[in-house]
Amino acid sequence: MDKKFERKEREKPLTDLGKPTKKNKRPSLDEDNIHEKKNEKE
Repeated sequence: MDKKFERKEREKPLTDLGKPTKKNKRPSLDEDNIHEKKNEKE
């Protein structure tokens, strides 16, 4: 039981940290690309 709990606690922060960073990185990168494309068109 203790080992399973330790594993869950270790895996949760990894997934929690991994998902938001990936989600946050994508929108920011997409926004930068959109701004660059808009500036190029104008």
